[in-house]
Amino acid sequence: LLALDGAAVAKEPERLMRRLLLLILPEFIKSADVSAALAADDECSNSDPAFCALEALQLQGAKVEELSDRFMMLKNSVSGRCMTVAGAGHIGDGMELQDCGATIRSRQKFKLDSKTKRLIVLGEGEVELCVTAQGQGDNMMLAPCKDATGWTWKRATFTLHEKGWLENSQNLCLGVFGFLGRAVGTHLDTTTCHWMAFTDQKWYWADRP
Repeated sequence: LLALDGAAVAKEPERLMRRLLLLILPEFIKSADVSAALAADDECSNSDPAFCALEALQLQGAKVEELSDRFMMLKNSVSGRCMTVAGAGHIGDGMELQDCGATIRSRQKFKLDSKTKRLIVLGEGEVELCVTAQGQGDNMMLAPCKDATGWTWKRATFTLHEKGWLENSQNLCLGVFGFLGRAVGTHLDTTTCHWMAFTDQKWYWADRP
């Protein structure tokens, strides 16, 4: 009996921490429906609602890499507009912000290859081209994938829509030109990464506009 009581006492701080997180992080509210569904399907490994909500968040986070390994829209967290090929899909074409759905859909769908780390788009004739930029302040452009920089998806902790940054091998992040750029037609570039809550360097993947 004493051993059981000791185990219960040992777990109490963990339960309190989970409940505290639920109170101070509003994004957790989004997980309520998910955790309820998990519990209903017997997929939650614990009957504690707080634990189930955390598990739901972990499952959502685990899907980010899986989702980004297929062609999807990449939306900017400041404007909600989409990363778009500024052209017909040829080598050298730049990248810009456009309203999602405002152009040929293939020009607004990208894939982050989980093996090569290349950010791929289907160019004219459905040829795979890659998004690249070599240095600080350089505009984003399309290049043959063998010549393109690699990218790493760095997910922000506890955010809606699983937002995150795309950081290249030079430790620069994909963003919008100017301060909190949001206008249609604004070109995209790479600059020093800003790891903050409100930045135009933060993106999220979406299936539709």
